[in-house]
Parts: sequence; structure tokens; C-alpha cells
Amino acid sequence: MEARASGGAAVRHKEEKKEICHVVINQGKICYASCNKEAVEEYIESREESNFVEAAQELRKDIADLSEKDMRDIHYQADYDNGPYDIFTIEKNSLKEDEEIEINDEMYQCNEILELLKKSDQNEIVDNKIRY
Repeated sequence: MEARASGGAAVRHKEEKKEICHVVINQGKICYASCNKEAVEEYIESREESNFVEAAQELRKDIADLSEKDMRDIHYQADYDNGPYDIFTIEKNSLKEDEEIEINDEMYQCNEILELLKKSDQNEIVDNKIRY
């Protein structure tokens, strides 16, 4: 943003830096939120791995001895059972307590997102693994 000083010289005003946060939604529910994109990706990877193991157990497959077809079948089953994990980017300052925010044509409570952001700030990344 530019403004003119009384002498006519252009003066630049610092624009307020927008803090971007990422909200993870699975099956219509917010399951994770963080301002750290790497933490969000790690969360999704962790959930997908867990879903894969659960699907393998349900199909009674030994994870150590899977064929390519077994892997495809298990991934398909895990995705079918648990749906995708979608990431939506929002500005943190748009979250107001006791209000709602629209994400992907659905309304969500800002308090829920703010609480998840607070929890994610407290999580530690240890050896590239997030402790939830």
C-alpha cells in the first residue's frame, strides 16, 4: 500500500502480515488445524498410514507380505472407509470466537478451529513425527 507524504513523496506503509492456517476436514468434520503446513501433511500421512493398517487387518492381510494387488485393494478399502483428508487454507485473523466460518460450502464453529490451533501449537515434532 502506498501513501503520499505532505511533500508528495511516496511512503510505503507496512501491510499487516496475514497468518495462514490450514484446516483438515475428513468426512465433513474438522479433525486437525495448524499454521504449520508440514505438521498438517505429517498429520494426514499418519492418519492414512493408520487407516491402511486397519484396512489390512480387516482384510486379514499380513502387511509384511503384500502383493501389488493387495496394496491397491487395501488402499482402496482404507479410502472407501475413511474418505479423503482435505486441506483448506484460511487466514487466522478471520477466526472470531463464538462465530462461524464457511469452508467448502459448510459452516464450522471458529471456537473448534481455534482450540485445534492451540493444541497443535503445543504439539512437538520429534524425529519428524508429530506427537498428538
